Amino acid sequence: MKKRKAALLLAGVMGLSAVLMAGCGAGGTTQTAEPAAEETAEAETQETAQEEQTEETAEAGEAIEGEKQVLKMEFTPPTGSFKLESHYEDPSQLSEEEKADTDRAMRAYTGPSGESLLVNNAKSFYYYDQMTPEQQTLYDAMQMTAMDPESDQNIVTAFTKTDPYSEAFSNDYLVAYFGMLYDHPEFFWLYNDIEASIGCYLYGQNGDTYNLVFRLDDVFEDYQTQMKAFNEAAESFLAQIDTSGSEAETVKQIHDLLISKCAYNTAVMEKGDYANLAHTAYGALVADNDGNPNLPVCDGYSQAFCYLCQQCGIEATTIGGAAGSDEASAGGHAWSVVKIDGVWYEVDTTWDDTLDDWIASVETIKDSDPYSYGYYMEALTDISYAEVMTHYLMEVSTEQIRNYEPTPETVYTTKDNLYDIQLVGPSVHMRAYDVQGMEAEAELMKLAPEAVGTIH
Repeated sequence: MKKRKAALLLAGVMGLSAVLMAGCGAGGTTQTAEPAAEETAEAETQETAQEEQTEETAEAGEAIEGEKQVLKMEFTPPTGSFKLESHYEDPSQLSEEEKADTDRAMRAYTGPSGESLLVNNAKSFYYYDQMTPEQQTLYDAMQMTAMDPESDQNIVTAFTKTDPYSEAFSNDYLVAYFGMLYDHPEFFWLYNDIEASIGCYLYGQNGDTYNLVFRLDDVFEDYQTQMKAFNEAAESFLAQIDTSGSEAETVKQIHDLLISKCAYNTAVMEKGDYANLAHTAYGALVADNDGNPNLPVCDGYSQAFCYLCQQCGIEATTIGGAAGSDEASAGGHAWSVVKIDGVWYEVDTTWDDTLDDWIASVETIKDSDPYSYGYYMEALTDISYAEVMTHYLMEVSTEQIRNYEPTPETVYTTKDNLYDIQLVGPSVHMRAYDVQGMEAEAELMKLAPEAVGTIH
């Protein structure tokens, strides 16, 4: 039996560009196929109408192995949602009046009352452990300042021998600032200065030692409400995780439950709304600025995943950079690395959470192309293939994710053995030091772990 050519162009909610590729038989002869007896006349008519379009797509160079045709949908998962801008500016010299006010505030400050709502049970904090003593000093000062986000009188002093106006200090500050935010996703309110910001100021100089002060420029007015909501959501989530098994089993449970609860916040990404809780672990576990529950963008997915792993005693942190189908089209992105049984792995929970979006996109051709629709839905509703689609960027190496190539397991063969369906295309994940315009994050990413483990 010869196989009929068919072609499909699909534009879905994620900007999908999908093509049902035509096959080439032995000797380069284009083959057609007679429909099975049970196929409807409507489907046959539709296939015939698509032949001209298929000839064009065949010229794009998509080869078919043997007699089997390939239904190949190519798309770039959501990116362009990651951006961090440090609050840091060259610390300005305080006036004598400001110094007097600062002195009074430091003497009067007695610290936060009651038990802290800032919870992180991590055994260690990855980026902090990689920093120089100078960077750790700045990190410590900012963390102490953040421990009482309701007060602008919590003023912390720090000392450095690095000129605060130098490039070296700026680099140290950025490493400390971003590192603290990635180590502590519970500081979601400081991310992109969403709810509050930390200021760094030059207080004075004694010889070659510079005196710095750190204080909140803006207090976190809704601290009690939001932190309680965050803690309750995290506690509820973790109550569903069985940690009695291996670390790999725990990580998989966290990954799977997170993507089952969350959906990608396309609206925030399209608006470029960086001061939105969708960029944080809060957006993933609680809600975005508009109260939409469990609707994060990439950095929200990543930081929630890391925080949840930390609470289970598993080291994890966020990676910042860019991703896309290739380097030219790559947009800002964030994903994670996790340490399982002493080995680091890369994990992209955002890109693993696209199954529902694929289904929604395919639904748009249900009436216009029922023949292709049936095959795509067969693949998307197959339990085994869904498992592949939702884990293909879970626990891979840095080398693999840097220039990802689909594997044989990402291909679905239809039950009638007529088609191979490939919903995963080549992609790149570049860390910030390889991305132009991300110099602020680049120094920290040079400290990020190289993942050598892979289960794919």
